[in-house]
Amino acid sequence: MTDEKTSELQSEARAALAADRAYSDAELLRQHENALAALRDPAMSEDMRVDALLTTRDWEDRGMIDEDHIRAWKIILAMEDEDAAVAILADSDEARALRRTTPFSRDALTYQQRG
Repeated sequence: MTDEKTSELQSEARAALAADRAYSDAELLRQHENALAALRDPAMSEDMRVDALLTTRDWEDRGMIDEDHIRAWKIILAMEDEDAAVAILADSDEARALRRTTPFSRDALTYQQRG
């Protein structure tokens, strides 16, 4: 394979990876919007928050998640709903990293508000 062809394939692979990550980031953002809707639902809020806090405790017990990441989620989970929403949905590298390893359950991330 020529250097030119190798370079072209590498560029295509980088573009595909960037597209996958953009999709993944968008999907994680959508899932966290669902979780925030669950936190705003009085019938769901307490259970969702307790589940998330129990997950952070499990992370601590297992020692497999970075302490700073756990601390950030604990701070967010202690916030008022709107402040938590701002932190979770922020368009920043830190918020994207938080969304990639989330304490929210599948039920929270797939929550559909009943209207």
